[in-house]
Amino acid sequence: MTTVNFKREIFQIDLDFRTVEDLLEQSSGELTEDITNLLSTHQESLESNVKSMVSINKILEGEIETINKEIKNLIEKIKIKERLIEIIKECLVHVVTKYGYDGKSGNKKLDYDNVKLYTVSSKSVFIKDEFNFNNPDYTFYNLKEKVSSTLKTELENLLTEKGLSSTFSKSISKELIKEAINDGKIVEGAEIITKQSIRVK
Repeated sequence: MTTVNFKREIFQIDLDFRTVEDLLEQSSGELTEDITNLLSTHQESLESNVKSMVSINKILEGEIETINKEIKNLIEKIKIKERLIEIIKECLVHVVTKYGYDGKSGNKKLDYDNVKLYTVSSKSVFIKDEFNFNNPDYTFYNLKEKVSSTLKTELENLLTEKGLSSTFSKSISKELIKEAINDGKIVEGAEIITKQSIRVK
């Protein structure tokens, strides 16, 4: 039974019970045999519809649970395949770097018939210990808006004085760190690393 049919059935039941109420008013509240039979019929119809809706609801909930389990399994399979792709690319980078020839841009290339591979270099900031990295120039804490380490400490003290607990989410600005290191500054606990990735034509 569709949602539209359910609503139609419930609407009809409401109308039926209103009819019973009207008949009771007309009979000055006397429960005649006709009204009793009509009321019994409507109650049976209501019971049938309620049981039907509860049954279908349980079926739908079961189907949703099954679908969610399938989604979870599919996500796990995707993660496994993504990790496998990463491993394959790491192997290809190793092979092309070791056995490939030098490209014009200083990268490495390797050609096999209709397969052409070449490495691409990219630089990124590596934080040795992100959990304990608290350099106030590059570390921010979010309450509802981003704040500096100094302001975070002031807010914590203020909240503590008020008897309130504070929860901040931490974020490290790797862009600022990268700019600082490129400008010749030393950022303790952070460095720029060069990573090789592979491209296939």
